Amino acid sequence: MRSPLLLSGLLFAALCSAQPFDPCDSLYADFSFTHSPNGTQFHAITSGEGSPTTWYWVFGDNTVSHQEQPFHTFPGPGTYEVCFKAMTVHQIEGVPVECEFNVCHVVVITAPDPCEGLEACFEVQELDNNAYFFSNCSSTGGLNTQYFWSFGDGASSTSNHADHLYQAPGTYTVCLIAMAGNCVDSTCTSVVVTEGGGEPCEGFEACFEVQELDNNAYFFSNCSSTGGLNTQYFWSFGDGTSSTSNQADHLYQAPGTYTVCLIALAGNCVDSTCTSVVVTEGGGEPCEGFEACFVSNDLGNGNFFFDNCSSTLGNEASFLWLFGDGTTGTTTNAEHHFPAPGTYNVCLIAMAGDCVDSTCTSVTITGEGGGCEGFSNDFEVVFGDVVVVFTAFSTPEAVGHLWNFGDGSEGSGEVVEHYFPQAGPYEVCLHSWYWNEEEMDSCWATTCRMVDLFSTGVADASGASGFQLYPQPAEDHVTISGPASLGTATVRLFGMDGRLERQERVSSWPHVLDLSGLGAAVHLLRIDGEGTSFQRRVIVQ
Repeated sequence: MRSPLLLSGLLFAALCSAQPFDPCDSLYADFSFTHSPNGTQFHAITSGEGSPTTWYWVFGDNTVSHQEQPFHTFPGPGTYEVCFKAMTVHQIEGVPVECEFNVCHVVVITAPDPCEGLEACFEVQELDNNAYFFSNCSSTGGLNTQYFWSFGDGASSTSNHADHLYQAPGTYTVCLIAMAGNCVDSTCTSVVVTEGGGEPCEGFEACFEVQELDNNAYFFSNCSSTGGLNTQYFWSFGDGTSSTSNQADHLYQAPGTYTVCLIALAGNCVDSTCTSVVVTEGGGEPCEGFEACFVSNDLGNGNFFFDNCSSTLGNEASFLWLFGDGTTGTTTNAEHHFPAPGTYNVCLIAMAGDCVDSTCTSVTITGEGGGCEGFSNDFEVVFGDVVVVFTAFSTPEAVGHLWNFGDGSEGSGEVVEHYFPQAGPYEVCLHSWYWNEEEMDSCWATTCRMVDLFSTGVADASGASGFQLYPQPAEDHVTISGPASLGTATVRLFGMDGRLERQERVSSWPHVLDLSGLGAAVHLLRIDGEGTSFQRRVIVQ
């Protein structure tokens, strides 16, 4: 016989087992996500669905989606709470039962890495006589990049590709540093020099070939052998004009026999060669063939590079750029940032003596660079004994600063020191940028200014009337012939780093200036008298 307690327990168990099944207990939802440069892909994970099933996403940036696997682009970097709701319907004995499941996760969106894609790389090629060529294969990711080479023997370079001559055997660690704003990457390798090292100037030889063009114009092709040394050149065309370019062209104004000389200089290595050019024709129109020309290169975001392709026939030409936005430039090639969308008429004026030519073209800036209005920069210049110190300023504060010193070299950073190889003047340009969060783009500002190592404004002049220097190149002395009316004047000789090397008070002409003890280099001679100023470069070999 069963007890009442046992019977009541069995009855309670039977009643409990008869409770209705809740179909919503089987519904489960979650999600995962993956980032890409263009946005975020969300992946819904669900089980226990009925029919129909719908989805509802809230991305935490005031946007929603009803897709099962949505792809979403967030407005910018930040932390977002993303919530996902799965909603379904189960049929229980013909009665619809609505079920839902909610889940939320935090999604962090980071700013794109501005340094992504910058990778330093170079390859080594062994040449003769312990000379090596280093070929730059760096990946810049579209960034405006500067380079610094360290050759492991105390020497360095800032060129794109580099060549170097080692003076002694040994194992040298060669490093390349690639810099773009605040982005830096580097790579190093070892170079083993086994030979005993040669004479530093061995194989250093000046050489050029002459090609006659039309209308008394000549092209001088430089075939010098430099042994991998960083070399400067000085051309003398025999008619009182000169050039410091690598290859040279020149137009003679009158018939005659001219002695053309090329002087190659690299550190303490100097070599020269000369030949005669016979001009038989009577001379043509001096400005014939003088033509202004440039090519526009759109760098994006309102930035342009204008490549000068003018034909100057060997004349020392000066250039004036008119950018159509009220600003100008005087460099040979020009970089410029246009501050606002619009169409600008850009003109280049080429000038050499009485020869003038100009050309213009239109460039169109679209609205892609908007939101940068009000961003400006400037810089301060402090002259030291050897180097010039540049300090950048910007409003608002910039992320990076790029410098173009006007002598073919560049730099980066808020404060930079630079050594100019010659007296100048130079047009120094500062390019500053920052990341605009609203536009999700970079904003640029550019300021250019003429910098002169000497307060009087030094440039290589052909000379005031009545002045002559000889011999050129000089060795231990140079003779200065001045006009008889000059009277007493002060003679100063400067190094190209601005240091005063000689100073004398002269009252009789011609005057012999002692150059003994000076190394082989280019120097600057300046003569100041009453109402007269004269300056010219002096080459000491």
